[in-house]
Amino acid sequence: MKSKVKVGMLLNQFIAAHSGRMNVGDTPGNKGQCVGLIEVWVDTLKLPHIWGNAADLLSNADKAMFGRIDNTPTNYPLAGDIVVWGTSWGEGFGHTGVCVTGNVLIMSIFQQNDPQGSGAHLKAYTYAGVLGWLRPFVKS
Repeated sequence: MKSKVKVGMLLNQFIAAHSGRMNVGDTPGNKGQCVGLIEVWVDTLKLPHIWGNAADLLSNADKAMFGRIDNTPTNYPLAGDIVVWGTSWGEGFGHTGVCVTGNVLIMSIFQQNDPQGSGAHLKAYTYAGVLGWLRPFVKS
């Protein structure tokens, strides 16, 4: 079961530690990429690495460690969820970031590399191109 309090506290610390930083990542290949920031978030949660491009994260995540939630007009991600855009984003590789707040119309995402080459920062998005999100299973 996911502990909202624990994830919220970790997310606040994560944002404080990485906001404005360039080239966040945990492998040489993902540093500075949107997935690099996600993998450091996953490391923070002590969950297994999710391999692949951003658009592949929903399919490649360990189902025992992450719930998959498809994007619909009536739902929205919670703080700490990993939002995934499809191949219409990121030159076909997709895009991803960590939800900070959201409702059915807009969400605030902590992400990097949008615009290309940018460091980690908060950005508001609509749901255009969003496939869904991963809900990390974090024990309290």
